[in-house]
Amino acid sequence: PAHDSMYRQHQYIYDSSQNPLSLTIQEDLDGDGSTDNTVLTSWEYTYDGSGNTIYMLQEHDHENDGVIDARTQSDWTWSSSNKMLSYLYQNDENADGVAESSIQNTWSFDGQDEPSQEIIWEDTDGDGVADISYTKNWSSLYDVNGVMLSQEYTHDVDSDGNVDTTINYTWTYDSNGDQDSELIEEQTTGASTTSYREWNNGTSGEEIVEYSYTENGIEQIGYMSYCAD
Repeated sequence: PAHDSMYRQHQYIYDSSQNPLSLTIQEDLDGDGSTDNTVLTSWEYTYDGSGNTIYMLQEHDHENDGVIDARTQSDWTWSSSNKMLSYLYQNDENADGVAESSIQNTWSFDGQDEPSQEIIWEDTDGDGVADISYTKNWSSLYDVNGVMLSQEYTHDVDSDGNVDTTINYTWTYDSNGDQDSELIEEQTTGASTTSYREWNNGTSGEEIVEYSYTENGIEQIGYMSYCAD
């Protein structure tokens, strides 16, 4: 049928994991009811024994002439507990075998399977040099039952080896194992902030005390004590 303006029809085919295998887009560019162009996109996947995706290839045929016009590839690795350890994305905009941009992510985990490091590396122009990068680290302390008691988080915004942000978290718990206080100490370049809150866990609600202050002790000073149902 004819349309008043440009019209596109999308048709997907999915695999058993509900990932797309193919996409056909039929374009009526002038609204006369006839297909003027067909765009084909296909996906290819590889899965590990746990069902995690470890490889994906996406190819685009913009004119339905059998020639691949653009291609992207993604690769993943996973831990034995199905935590993502690495991700690599490569965008080959003209399907010539050379990526015009790429993204690499890597993650590490501690003995409790909590994050201990994240590194992001992004090359936006395909020159092999990182245009965007950062490193995050977490160092956590646990009790004998594996309950997290404290954590130090650091953020190196450009992965130059200098820490730009440090945040220290400390938690305490009541006799039932419920958290009853939290201390957050944050330090960035030229500034530091401390915040604290504690509460009495009970059936009638929480009695909460909290405060925060900056490095010079003048700005953003607050104290509150109230009951929250």
